Amino acid sequence: MKGLNLAEWAIRHKQIVYFFIIAIITGGLWSYFHLGRSEDPDFTIRQAVVTAAWPGASAQQITQQVTDSLEKKLQDTKGLDYIKSFTHDGKTVIYVNLKDSVPKEEMQTRWHEIRNLVNDEWGSLPSGVMGPYINDRFDDVYGSIYAVTGDGFSYEEKRKYAENIRRRLTGVEDVQKVELLGVQKQEIYVEMDQNKLASFGMRPSDVFAMLQQQGAMMPAGMIHTDSRNVAIRVEGLLDTVESLKELPIHVGERSFHLGDVASVTQMYADPETSLMYFNGKPAVGIAVSMAPGGNNLVLGKNLEKEIEKEKSELPAGLDIEQVADQPSVVNDSIHEFTKSLLEAIVIVMAASFLSLGFWSGIVLALCIPVVVCASFIYMKWQGIDLHIVSLGTLIVSLGLLVDDAIIVIEMMQVKLEEGMDRLAAAQAAYKGCAKPMLAGTLITAAGFIPVGFAAGQTAEYVGAFFWVIASTLLLSWVASIFVSPVLGYRFIRVKAGEKKSAFADRAYRLFYKAIAWCIRFKKTVIIGTAAIFAGTVALIPFVNQEFFPDSVRPEIILDVNLPSGASIKETKEVMAGIADNLYGDNRVSSFSTYVGDSAPRFILLFDPLAPEDSHGQMILVARDSKVRDSLRDDTLAFIAEQYPDARAHARLITTVPPAE
Repeated sequence: MKGLNLAEWAIRHKQIVYFFIIAIITGGLWSYFHLGRSEDPDFTIRQAVVTAAWPGASAQQITQQVTDSLEKKLQDTKGLDYIKSFTHDGKTVIYVNLKDSVPKEEMQTRWHEIRNLVNDEWGSLPSGVMGPYINDRFDDVYGSIYAVTGDGFSYEEKRKYAENIRRRLTGVEDVQKVELLGVQKQEIYVEMDQNKLASFGMRPSDVFAMLQQQGAMMPAGMIHTDSRNVAIRVEGLLDTVESLKELPIHVGERSFHLGDVASVTQMYADPETSLMYFNGKPAVGIAVSMAPGGNNLVLGKNLEKEIEKEKSELPAGLDIEQVADQPSVVNDSIHEFTKSLLEAIVIVMAASFLSLGFWSGIVLALCIPVVVCASFIYMKWQGIDLHIVSLGTLIVSLGLLVDDAIIVIEMMQVKLEEGMDRLAAAQAAYKGCAKPMLAGTLITAAGFIPVGFAAGQTAEYVGAFFWVIASTLLLSWVASIFVSPVLGYRFIRVKAGEKKSAFADRAYRLFYKAIAWCIRFKKTVIIGTAAIFAGTVALIPFVNQEFFPDSVRPEIILDVNLPSGASIKETKEVMAGIADNLYGDNRVSSFSTYVGDSAPRFILLFDPLAPEDSHGQMILVARDSKVRDSLRDDTLAFIAEQYPDARAHARLITTVPPAE
């Protein structure tokens, strides 16, 4: 900075500065509308799930022969933090958690290693074990969930309509994956008449062998012509109840059909699995996840258009209702930021006009959009989306980004009042303020360095805080030494010896008297400051310590666990009773119920639980956050009174990566 006065250079080349002001504002507006929009910042979930089933085995058997052997093998995983498992009759679920120090760029390599370890152990597992299956896509977020409901429609009819909708939604812009929830599989049951089989001299195993042979797809050949090849296929696959009933069976010289010796029926699997209800009605869910870097607002509008088209084509009595709507939450966050930004600008402008005067306030008002737009350009360049952390950081930095500009403008105004010309006032402002302002900016930004460079999930989640606030403050310093002098040179009009307004003069006199009193009684001021500091330290234990507060979202996550071994039918009855208690409650906007399973990851901060017959989960959406706590307390009290054997836990969505 020595020998070169940047403020003087900016004024002498103000055309270049004006060009960059226009370019920054234009680029900032473009960046703002093209930034990705999401509810939460991306962070790496270092967890994979290994599941295996062994029908008929007890919890002790599957623990000793399946869970233990898999866990011992998985101990060889590089970067392993810990393993936890849940074993029940007939199945086991193993969670493999990696250390936070494992770089996210190496995650796919780690998942591949886990697959190899599990595959190596597969051959030593007992016969009859199904799996193990590995889920390393545990971080897919299904922010938009819909429920297909309809009285008088079977699960299969709702599934067919939901499947058609799923196929269409996969073609919507920014959609990554669409899954169906609560689907009940249909199975064909063959119940044989032992007496009739005995009369023909047959055993059930003979019939099973015929069914297996008839159901196999075997190549039948190919006809080659001059123009094309035609495949020959054998008709008669066993895919319907009628085809099974008409299956011919030959015993010696006698022939009969399977329907003559067995009852063939088609019905849903019993017991049921992974049921979903919306507002107490059986439903088939459609869960939509957004592609990385997508815009939640654009996705929400596109999904809304497509769903409206689908509603018009559904038969009467069949409805599509929205269960989770993350795009609307993101839209509310953007609206809140815009509102806070305007409020901050109005407050700063009011204070500036009162203390600095009209023209100085105009200069400050023109500096604010330049810095904000430059910050949007930086965020677009670095791939930082608009989400809860970046928006909160921008709101925090609004009170700091005007400080440097105010200092320069006020210094220019003082120098003009002392009789200097505008160029000399700008030069003096730069000489006296540039270095101290830069030091203060760097010190403020340095206070957040641990947030930006720490390791782990939490650091990934809040990492944008440091980068956004540091860039915003540095950009505000750059604007104060280039933009503020040019605009001040153009707009500030102060005559030498001009008297201040009555308000400014009175404020200045009071401030002067306060400073003079502090200097005169310096010992008293020092002792008083030390006493206040000591009192503040003493009061710290009485302050609620909470680094990550609960979210303002209205959802309540209610988990209900019945005693181990409870059937899904019993869990279904308990969850239905809770749903009946919620009908007519004005505090409830909607609620979705998952029996034998948990809700999908509808936000990144929510951890789905492993499927379990004795577990039910309900997502309650309160009317607003004011009635949320009372609704939670009353629901827990009802469960404790009506279902003493059930263990219920209600929690709110937190603004932090999930932790136990």
